[in-house]
Amino acid sequence: MTEGQKLNETSDRSPEMLSLDSYRAAVRLDESTEIEPAFDWPDQLHGVLEQLGVSAAPGNSPQQLLDARAGVLAATDSFMLEEQLVTRIEAILAGASRGRLTSEPPNLAASIDSSYPATDQISVVVADITTLEVDAIVNAANKAMLGCRIPNHRCIDNAIHSAAGPRLRDDCASIMAKQRTLEAVGAAKVTRGYALPARYVLHTVGPQLRPGDVPTQDECEQLASAYRSCLDLAAEVDSMFERNGFDLARIHTPQDDYALMQCTTP
Repeated sequence: MTEGQKLNETSDRSPEMLSLDSYRAAVRLDESTEIEPAFDWPDQLHGVLEQLGVSAAPGNSPQQLLDARAGVLAATDSFMLEEQLVTRIEAILAGASRGRLTSEPPNLAASIDSSYPATDQISVVVADITTLEVDAIVNAANKAMLGCRIPNHRCIDNAIHSAAGPRLRDDCASIMAKQRTLEAVGAAKVTRGYALPARYVLHTVGPQLRPGDVPTQDECEQLASAYRSCLDLAAEVDSMFERNGFDLARIHTPQDDYALMQCTTP
């Protein structure tokens, strides 16, 4: 039985979600991760994969190899690994991400004519979320909050865990062990970002829709709650806005239906 299955899935009542103060110390949220990027990560990658028992396909570039095998790193819990190996994994991931950082984009005020007062503080970015050098990014998590366990699955949850390294899942597991129930749709938690360029990750559970689904009013309200929970939680972390703000990504909605969800979200 997985950790997620051990959590309470049967209760019909709305469970009590943990406050930040209840888990802040457990995940050492206010401590620096202090990961030194390995800028020679292509030379180190083969050795780390060999330690994990993963074969490297011949002819692939280091970046192709990392992309193909990063999911293996994400599916591995750090308590199963030697501390030195976890450190090497994080250094490789940090080194790789530093080579493809997304530069600060122009704000909306530079591209649209609007009287909305915050346009000079908002940007619309089309980029790999794991390359954004911001204070925090938002992860569309599942209710177990333990990351996607399918290696190289093309979801934002897997991409973020793969780029952050195995200690991100450890923090999520610590939070869920304290909460002892699945995360409610619309709630949010925060952890450090580890090997990501972003300092923090806000994990939230949004409504689950399939392509073609028409969102209900309840689902629109759940999506709004997910965004509000992230903003409210960010306000509780004093250092969240010291750098470049944070990225609010698409949360658990099929891409074709995202505009509809946004337009109907209160």
